[in-house]
Amino acid sequence: MTYVLFSELRIEAGLNNMFLSSSLLLAQVSLMITSHIFRSSTMCTVLGVVTHFMWLWMFSWSFLCSYHMFQVFTSSTRRTSSQQDVFMVWKKILFSLTCPSVIILTTVVGSYLASAGKEIGYGRFRCYLNSILLVGLTLVWPLSLVTLTNVVLFTVAVNKSHSVRKLQTIFKKNERDNESHIYAMISSVTLAFWTVTIVACALGNDILRLISVVLNGLQGLAIFVSFICNKRVLLLYKQTRCFKREAKTEEIRVEPIHSN
Repeated sequence: MTYVLFSELRIEAGLNNMFLSSSLLLAQVSLMITSHIFRSSTMCTVLGVVTHFMWLWMFSWSFLCSYHMFQVFTSSTRRTSSQQDVFMVWKKILFSLTCPSVIILTTVVGSYLASAGKEIGYGRFRCYLNSILLVGLTLVWPLSLVTLTNVVLFTVAVNKSHSVRKLQTIFKKNERDNESHIYAMISSVTLAFWTVTIVACALGNDILRLISVVLNGLQGLAIFVSFICNKRVLLLYKQTRCFKREAKTEEIRVEPIHSN
């Protein structure tokens, strides 16, 4: 909502954050819905596919956000055209949709062939993937790869930012360092969440389930604190509030003139 209110934030990095936050929200909602449905059905299978897609979509945007920050630090030239920014955003959207689709299509085709047409890998025992093996191969492995890549990009970007002088203020450097760290942290928390969740399901451990719930909530909290509770956003809200107050004061001053 904050990024919708303030056009100043809707630059390429801001749009990346909007898609990352939206994909995480949709992934969380779909996971909560599927966790309350235990009966195997066509709807259950569809929800399983949707939930899997939403989490993979979120992983894709996590990588794209980190890659964008890597480009900011390492690129010797900058795009100045807004048309180029729009084109890049559409390319990222296409990429973010293609990767999850390929993984899900591979899961469906592989499961269908392996079971001689009896199942497609979703909705057999619960409204998600049918086995821990599938979860590991099509969810945890991609997430591990994304997390490792994000950490590497973060490390290289930070080292590059310290070794090459750029035409930007120290504040902006620190801000971008912080954003790169945030993307790496979110990926790590997400990886920890799914690892603990899988172990909890395999062992039937309630304590691990509780830990996974806490880790799940930390993802959204990290995004909120990092991208909303900062000086720039608070200043924008403050300026908006002051503008409204000045406009209201001006209306009060004008009213007596009209009444006379």
